[in-house]
Amino acid sequence: MGNTRIFSGNVTFRPYQEFTAISYYQLKDAKKSINGRYGHCLVSMVFCAFSLEAFLNHLGDSLFQNLWNTRLAPETKLELISKKLGISIDKRIEPFSDFGNIFRYRIDIVHARTLKSTFTTNQVRVDGVPVIPKPQWDTITRIDIAEKFFNNTEKMIAFLLKVSGNLVDKSLSPRTADWSSSG
Repeated sequence: MGNTRIFSGNVTFRPYQEFTAISYYQLKDAKKSINGRYGHCLVSMVFCAFSLEAFLNHLGDSLFQNLWNTRLAPETKLELISKKLGISIDKRIEPFSDFGNIFRYRIDIVHARTLKSTFTTNQVRVDGVPVIPKPQWDTITRIDIAEKFFNNTEKMIAFLLKVSGNLVDKSLSPRTADWSSSG
């Protein structure tokens, strides 16, 4: 048999950073791709919501000493965190103006249903293909919106990190670990 060792240590996994990186690389791939652009944009946009909510949970756990309820709606989480930090967030201006849009997009994707629509249209089209009805989320799954969502997600996280001061772990690494072994 091999050398058996006893390991002990600590590990920290920061999902919000992992999800932000996924969103970034999907957006980067969308910019390089033509055939897969739509799929890369969709993943990037959904991962903005995952990143934001994971960050709110990260910050909430730090601010509320692990008494944080991860089942709260994102809007409620942001409101509680803002109150705890003594700040006011104006959701009418960027970057926070996209907060609700990002989460609505995620909800629309997660709860997407088959769309059946009958339509009649009178269009002059060079390509002979009519503009057909689409669900709302499909109409905004575009590179410009994906880029806007990503940039505003980064700005929201950066702002909240800044105003939280020393109250939260600000490591830039998605994962950290240290260990020792004996035997």
